[in-house]
Amino acid sequence: MALMPIEIIAFIFIVVALLKIVVVIFNKKIWYANVVKPVYGNPEISTFVFILLVLIIFYYVLKDLMLKEVIAVIALTSILMALGFLQYQKELMPLINRIYSKNLTTWQWIYIVFWVFLLILALYEIF
Repeated sequence: MALMPIEIIAFIFIVVALLKIVVVIFNKKIWYANVVKPVYGNPEISTFVFILLVLIIFYYVLKDLMLKEVIAVIALTSILMALGFLQYQKELMPLINRIYSKNLTTWQWIYIVFWVFLLILALYEIF
């Protein structure tokens, strides 16, 4: 059985997510040292890789789904992530306060404009 691109993307995500869960359950330090530290320790390279992945995945997702459907899935994912982050509210609040006390960077403005563009397109699809 040949997998379609969206199925390949889902399969890769499932494998990585299951691997992460197993590794974190048994030894969080392994995931931290081998994934978290290299990814967040090299923001220039990671940003380029993530943008490339976003473009590739977004292209294939939009071939199978409407943007409004993607936005609905993003809403679900955002709520699930917020539930996870709530468990660390004491640790996160000082970081959140520092972030909100600073001005937006150029990169953050680009990110915001991208989101506004997607949201307006999704509204256009809905109405």
